[in-house]
Amino acid sequence: MCSIRCLIATGCVILSVGLPVATAQTEVTLDALPQAITPDVKLTVNRLVTAGRLKEAIPYLEELIHRFDQAKGAKFDQELERLYYLLGAAWMQSEDYESAAEVLEKSAARFPTSNDSTTVLDWLGDCYRVMEEFRKAAATYEKLRTQHSLKPAQRDDVMAKESICLVHLEDWEKAADLMDAAVTS
Repeated sequence: MCSIRCLIATGCVILSVGLPVATAQTEVTLDALPQAITPDVKLTVNRLVTAGRLKEAIPYLEELIHRFDQAKGAKFDQELERLYYLLGAAWMQSEDYESAAEVLEKSAARFPTSNDSTTVLDWLGDCYRVMEEFRKAAATYEKLRTQHSLKPAQRDDVMAKESICLVHLEDWEKAADLMDAAVTS
């Protein structure tokens, strides 16, 4: 699963689908955002993400999602997939877990087979867990564990997080079974 640091390391190429970023000439200020051309907004997002300033990228990401959400076609879906992913990461970095969960839910529903679907579900479970919505967190981790191919270390991590949620829900037997499975695998 990709961390935010990994996300930043690849930031300069993540929004290269669709209109080429290279044609953009200027960064966009927040007051100019509604009138800005899409390549300039994408350039601004790329610069903010590459600099690790995800929180500042939130309004630009939301604007791009709004613009691409109205377009049709595979290249726009690819673009939207990345934008939702970045916006979820930005809200998580901002520690606004409710907003992050909302975006990650949309991403998981709209792009269930994306390359980032395991990371999206893991982050979504983490958001629910932080918000103490343990039933939703456990269900999300279970979905991730049972419906996706995970590396052994990832699977063990997800099982441990799911079992913590189950302890909070006082489902002792299932929590113990998961912890046993994580330890013995």
